[in-house]
Amino acid sequence: AVELERKSAEQPRLVDPLLALAKEALRTGQLEQARLLLEEVLQLDPAHAEAIYVRAAVMRAAGQPAEARKELERVLQDPGQAYKARFELLG
Repeated sequence: AVELERKSAEQPRLVDPLLALAKEALRTGQLEQARLLLEEVLQLDPAHAEAIYVRAAVMRAAGQPAEARKELERVLQDPGQAYKARFELLG
């Protein structure tokens, strides 16, 4: 139980920098690097709404609008991120 608690406590410290790196990779057009980083984030936290949202942006940038839409629809389930997803789906 202590090991599980330690992993849970470490998770945000791992997720946040990986997500920041993924966003920077997307911003600079390094789509494959962004995708790989987001996969790491989502392995640590499969329901991380912001990571799912960023993954949708990567998919759209890679010319995969249908896949991006599916990801954005998943984000709609998170009230904190839903407004972003709604905006993207309308655009």
